[in-house]
Amino acid sequence: MKQVLSDRDEFKLIERICKLRESHPHIKVGEIQRPLVLGGVADGVYEVEVEF
Repeated sequence: MKQVLSDRDEFKLIERICKLRESHPHIKVGEIQRPLVLGGVADGVYEVEVEF
């Protein structure tokens, strides 16, 4: 199952990934995507795709 996790705080997103890893030790984690910037304005959301 694939899932996209997102959060405005990168460290909270990493904490969520660590908690998922405790219950799903073989989880695959993609690269954390930085906030999208359109016209010089960032949306402030970090995203990562996980598969377990």
